[in-house]
Amino acid sequence: MGKEGLHARLARLDPAAAQAIDARNLRRTVRALEVTLSTGRRFSLHASRSRRLTAAADRIDPPRAELYARLDARIEAMLAAGLVEEVRGLLQRGYSPALPSCRPSATARLWRTCRGNYRWKRP
Repeated sequence: MGKEGLHARLARLDPAAAQAIDARNLRRTVRALEVTLSTGRRFSLHASRSRRLTAAADRIDPPRAELYARLDARIEAMLAAGLVEEVRGLLQRGYSPALPSCRPSATARLWRTCRGNYRWKRP
């Protein structure tokens, strides 16, 4: 099933999402199908809630130093919880760092570190 077939399936399951997502955008089409099929709720319902939350979040502007401190703490917590071991395990099982779920910057650096192509610098 190609892009057109996936988008047509989305149109049957969630016409509003299909109308909002360009048929050429395979990543968004697949994500909408995943959400719809895994939750049993139309993706367009989730998306509208997400847009409301984003609009509210745009009004929150923490000081830059506070933001960096919170990000550093989050990364430290992820490392303490075993993120390095998790990435190594994924590599050993043959997962690719090219997967969309592996693209966050900290995770991408860890992929390169575990492969020996990058030296992790802790904050």
